[in-house]
Amino acid sequence: MDCLDRTNVVQSVFARNIGHKHLWKMNLIPKPNEAPFERYNPSLEEAFREGWTNNADMLSILYTGTPA
Repeated sequence: MDCLDRTNVVQSVFARNIGHKHLWKMNLIPKPNEAPFERYNPSLEEAFREGWTNNADMLSILYTGTPA
């Protein structure tokens, strides 16, 4: 189970970095500094975290039958 949590964290870092690059290319945010945990604006940050929390819970339910 610990590996599943770490995998989710690593995937969220990749998703966050790619998300920043896409938003920048669409001229929706300033150029990202490419820090691994660079935050979005507060409302987008909340949605991003909630999405990854739900992702972790669903994967955990598939593997163990309980949420993360």
